[in-house]
Amino acid sequence: MSRPSKSAKVLHPKSQTKAEINARIETEDRLKGNSEKIKASSRLNANQKKIFNYIVDELKPSNILGNLDTYMLEVGAIAIDRLQSIEKEINRDFSMIYNKELMSAKSKYMHDFLKFCQEACLSPQSRAKMGIIASNKKIEEADPLLKVLKGKSS
Repeated sequence: MSRPSKSAKVLHPKSQTKAEINARIETEDRLKGNSEKIKASSRLNANQKKIFNYIVDELKPSNILGNLDTYMLEVGAIAIDRLQSIEKEINRDFSMIYNKELMSAKSKYMHDFLKFCQEACLSPQSRAKMGIIASNKKIEEADPLLKVLKGKSS
């Protein structure tokens, strides 16, 4: 199984040329969009807002979040909050581990959490994958040999 794509901003400089890395960074930034409106909505409870803001604060220096990530951040904050509540319940009464409804809910929120971490084209990892595709396309379009082979002249 292949490793997940990383944002071009965190790639080792020897993994690709500077031009390739810069092209990917440019593409990832365009796909990310603006980032001035990343804010927890009123739908979240106090603990969920705290989790949301913690994640945003931790990721802010990387400059990988965009306004569209707000929805995924909310899903992630809700999933983390609910998972923590379920774990507190189990810690209070360990026999709850045999409660099918509780464990089913835990499984559902764990799935939501993992989706938040990896999927939906709003995560940084997904943007990195799209950045690779877009930068490869840009390189192909600029390659004079490929232009000749496709019957295009420069």
